[in-house]
Amino acid sequence: DPRVLPALAEEMLGLGYESPALVGLASMETESLDPRDARATGLLAMDQLGIPRMTREEATAVSTMLLVVLLLADRITARELTALVAQLVIDADYHVDENVRALYENNEAWDQDWAGPNAHVDASVRAIAARLVERFPGVAAAPILPGLLAALHLGKDS
Repeated sequence: DPRVLPALAEEMLGLGYESPALVGLASMETESLDPRDARATGLLAMDQLGIPRMTREEATAVSTMLLVVLLLADRITARELTALVAQLVIDADYHVDENVRALYENNEAWDQDWAGPNAHVDASVRAIAARLVERFPGVAAAPILPGLLAALHLGKDS
């Protein structure tokens, strides 16, 4: 969601990163945000900061990890996680790692007799999320996340 980009840019500026495009991105108004402008400015900021662009698969993995952090922070449900990951997997043309694919497959299991009670699906999703955190332990502890969650009104105080 491009509405995240201005908040992310503000956090990056607060951490000491700076580029003309990053300042421009941070000053964009969320209500009147044109997603195409935000994306273009975000890509320009990445270029100016020397941040390499991700492949579609890498972007899907990073996005999934951020969603897992939201799940573990009780900001989204396991069902919401699987629905969002399903869209990411489709957008990535199904070129994803086994854990992301497992989250995608769990999206089809909600409210299905063959899958058992939803509590089992929830437990499965949380187990997969735990495996992802074990693979990328630094993501959940990244210094930018608390400020970003607060900026998106997803922090514990919201």
